Amino acid sequence: MKDFDKILLEARSELDEAKRKDMYRTMAMMVRDEGGLILPMFNDFVNAAGKQVKGYVHDIGNDMSNGYVATRVWLDA
Repeated sequence: MKDFDKILLEARSELDEAKRKDMYRTMAMMVRDEGGLILPMFNDFVNAAGKQVKGYVHDIGNDMSNGYVATRVWLDA
């Protein structure tokens, strides 16, 4: 993205709103197409419960009953 900084400096001083908008669009497309990605973590949720756990509510896409597992379940003695 060697031209990115050059376009950025030009866009900051451009008075024509339509031209400036196009320049920022060009920069956004450059970032989308050529930029990298920093992914600090990958959430890998695993839910499990035994037969003695009662009241568990499976919440698809959320870990441990959407974080409420401690207040929703009990052990059947």
